[in-house]
Amino acid sequence: MFYIKDLKINYSTNIIYFYNLRNNSLTREYDKGNVKKERLDGYLATIFIPVYNQEKLVIRALDSLPTRDDLEIVILNDGSTDNTYKNLIKYKSEHPELKCKILSYKDNKGLGAIKNIIYTKAKGQYIGELDSDDYVYTDEYNKVLAQLDGDADIIYMNLIDNNNNLFKLTNESKIMLCSGICKFIKKDLIGDTRCPETKKPGED
Repeated sequence: MFYIKDLKINYSTNIIYFYNLRNNSLTREYDKGNVKKERLDGYLATIFIPVYNQEKLVIRALDSLPTRDDLEIVILNDGSTDNTYKNLIKYKSEHPELKCKILSYKDNKGLGAIKNIIYTKAKGQYIGELDSDDYVYTDEYNKVLAQLDGDADIIYMNLIDNNNNLFKLTNESKIMLCSGICKFIKKDLIGDTRCPETKKPGED
């Protein structure tokens, strides 16, 4: 709490508390090596969903995400011409428990530009992507989130497609699986790196 800006603290000079020192007490035997730095912003990860003309499937994607206080969900409506934006606004009003932000752009910027926006605005310690026409297995997704411990730079996930093809990370598949949709990447690792905004496939 002492890191919070503008925190007002009063101090009493009176001695009012007696602290009993015991060598085997829990407060004296913690392992300093296992004490991790707390996140002051409160977000473990930012999940961003780029969406263009997916008025129905984007709702399925949102329904699959776990409801957690440490997740920031950012939806970027990239110039949709259907009812995507209208449906998103309605969904947000009906699901206040979901920490969801909607950014909407009139003109289609493209995925590279959209990712650059989220790399700048994301408040999470890690950044993950969910395509608007995909979804996650909620319970398994929570297990992956439990691995975001601040030490790992990248956490990969396996994925399965609608033809029942299972993609696992191996030495042979790692080039293909380095795409944004099946990993969490530490924001500090991204740093100031940005995507080329004119490149269509493999922009990240």
